[in-house]
Amino acid sequence: MVPPSYIIVLRPRSEGLQDSRGSLIVGGLSVVNTMAMSVNERTREIGIKRAIGGSRRRIIAELVGEALLIGFLGGLVVMTGWAPGFGAA
Repeated sequence: MVPPSYIIVLRPRSEGLQDSRGSLIVGGLSVVNTMAMSVNERTREIGIKRAIGGSRRRIIAELVGEALLIGFLGGLVVMTGWAPGFGAA
């Protein structure tokens, strides 16, 4: 018989994966909310760009590029620990 101190307990590794999925969903929703508010506040600017010949594709590309940049920089700040109280310990 094997002494109890040598028994290995295997646990599923899905708990950490679920936590990271939840974090990605919350982060993604935060970026979507920020960009929706940005578009809402910038309707006049978007209208001026359209009036001087800016294409819909170009304006969408600018907004998506801005969202990607904000998301990347926010992740970088948290991962490197620049934000006090968050990220790497």
